[in-house]
Amino acid sequence: MSGNLPILNSLSKSDLGNLVKSYNIGFNYDSSDSLLQILKFSLENKNQINEIKKNIQKLYYNKFDSETVYTNYITHLENCVKEFNSN
Repeated sequence: MSGNLPILNSLSKSDLGNLVKSYNIGFNYDSSDSLLQILKFSLENKNQINEIKKNIQKLYYNKFDSETVYTNYITHLENCVKEFNSN
């Protein structure tokens, strides 16, 4: 994701498959034929691929960037300590 490249995912029923579909960050495929169709589509539709790249960048920085992850994790730990201390 950090490279802003569209994701090609063969596990469409996985968490990654759900991210690919929900955030439009790449393509799920289930056969070599569908993978070839995706590759052909990608070569013929540069504008849509550029939109996917933008979506990946946005998702990465909003959800997976180390600063975001660690900030959220620290907040979560602080909330756990507060809740523990209030009991």
